[in-house]
This record gives sequence, structure tokens and C-alpha cells, in this order.
Amino acid sequence: EISRAEGRPAVRSPKDLHLHPALENVGWAGLVNELNDAAGAAIHPIHDPILIATDGTVLAGFGRWRLAVFEQVPEIYCIEHSLSADDSLAFILTHHQTQRGWNAFVRIRLALTLKSSLQQAALNNMRFGGKYKGLANLPEAHHVNVRQQVADMAGVCPRSVGNVETILETAHPTLIEALGNGTLKINRAMQFCELPHGEQLVEFIRYSEERATNKVIR
Repeated sequence: EISRAEGRPAVRSPKDLHLHPALENVGWAGLVNELNDAAGAAIHPIHDPILIATDGTVLAGFGRWRLAVFEQVPEIYCIEHSLSADDSLAFILTHHQTQRGWNAFVRIRLALTLKSSLQQAALNNMRFGGKYKGLANLPEAHHVNVRQQVADMAGVCPRSVGNVETILETAHPTLIEALGNGTLKINRAMQFCELPHGEQLVEFIRYSEERATNKVIR
């Protein structure tokens, strides 16, 4: 884990900063919550430093950054870390494991974007060690290890990683959206994924209506 102390102070224009591509690709919904929190200065003072990578990727302080853009603040105080794109995402995941808007599904989905590079690194290490020369695919033991690495980044168990992979392959898009905003849990989504797409949607709507009714009754 990289601490703030390992970064260096920097002053940057908010307009020169940006989200990590993985956050944009998965349609991360947590930015709205962080922006709302940042609007309350007592919760997140706007003068707190924003953590960034050298290339301008925001690592932490997303709400304060977007608020600064919205309010057209010319410069903001940052702590800058020299990180690659993959390391930036690993930093983001580690830093936000317990924060609101970063539920297990969101973290796993983001961590899975690093799976191919982790697999390639494992394959390169085996070749470098003189084993499996010319091998195109990882042995099963190394696949298990890569899944464990993804799980560690997301702060979950490997089984949850496997479940999310299944969900991303088989779930109706509405379920994916619900998982992202926290209105649906992974285990319940797995039950829906046993059904065809059309039935998944029908059952999810029924489930949502029952939850809403029970909430009113309580």
C-alpha cells in the first residue's frame, strides 16, 4: 500500500485531472455520492489535498475534485504519486475498500480489469524461471493465484470474484446497474443469473417491489 507520505506536494488545475479509465468504463456511480459529500465542507473540507498520479489520474478525493471543477477553482492542492495505470487502480481500490459507494461488486469489477495483466505477469515469471517455455496459457494453480490477487485488491474472498465473473457474463444489464448502485447484492444476483435474461428482469422487478413494500410495512 502506498501512503500519502510517499507522494510529493503539487498544485494542479482541476481541469487537468481525470478519472482512471477503468472507472469510466464501468460507469462508476459513486462520484455522485462523493460530490454530495464534498459539498458539505464540514465533512470533506475543500482544502484537503487530492491524491493524484503523475499523469493526472485522481486517486482519492473525487468529490472535492469535481466540486473544484464545478466551482471553477483555478488551482487545487494535491499529493502526487508516480504510478503506472495499473498501480493507480490498485491504489484506488486499496484506499476505498471501506468507503461508501465502493461496494464489493464495484471493487471486484474494477479489480477484474487488471486480471489480464496479472495473468501475463504470472506467465512471464514462469517463462523467466525456465518453466513452461512457449506456453500460451496459465496452469490452473496460477489461475487460482491470479483470482486470489484480484480478491485481495478488492478486499473480498476469491469465491466472490468468481461469482462476479459469472454475473458479468450472464446477468441482465439492469441487474448489473443495480449491483453497482448497491440495490442488489451479489448472492441474490447469482440466483437471478440461473434464469434467462427476460425472466431475470421480471424476477428482479418483483423482488424490488417486495422489498419496497416490506420497507413501508416496517
